[in-house]
Amino acid sequence: MKISVLNLEGKEVGSREIGVSSETTGNNSEHVLYLVDKYQRAISRQGSASSKTKGEVSGGGSKPYKQKGTGHARRGSNRTPLRRGGGVVFGPKPRDFSFKLNKNLVNLSFEILFNHKSDRIIVLDPQDTKISTKIFSDFLKGRLVGTEKVTIILDETDDSLFKSSRNLPNVVFCSPRNMRIQYLNQAKLIIVSSTCFNQIADKVYKL
Repeated sequence: MKISVLNLEGKEVGSREIGVSSETTGNNSEHVLYLVDKYQRAISRQGSASSKTKGEVSGGGSKPYKQKGTGHARRGSNRTPLRRGGGVVFGPKPRDFSFKLNKNLVNLSFEILFNHKSDRIIVLDPQDTKISTKIFSDFLKGRLVGTEKVTIILDETDDSLFKSSRNLPNVVFCSPRNMRIQYLNQAKLIIVSSTCFNQIADKVYKL
């Protein structure tokens, strides 16, 4: 499969070849994408939601009123979940939402997605080392309509590309080590820096 290499003027200056596995055309491709997306979302969840139980709420050391003669129900503490300000029954506690998933399945999901979106992937010409926000914005205008999203895959060496695109709306970033199915699936256009292309190909595709 061929991926076009473009410069910022929109002209094709070359192409890159990547291999395609027969597994990407299987009937379970959608389920693979679902599992990996669920796996990545679970890892990113902070899991810090917490509430206090009856034993953790402060106060309530003494009996609020006597046992008999008041007409109220018997109550030995203000910390009861039945009262405002009391504890919470079965409330959330800090937890880890992550689960294990086969590494090969994760790589397969990116291969499926990249093959499906092959016509929306662009490799940026490595000769364009100095980019301005205006130049990059003009480059995107000819390829997007309205608020369509763009995902840019780059690493720490692509400083110029990052600075020229970070203030543009509907643009998200990924690194080859931390690609998100969610961002790639929502993107109308996927831009890959030349320095990252080989890293992605080695990680995902069977060349």
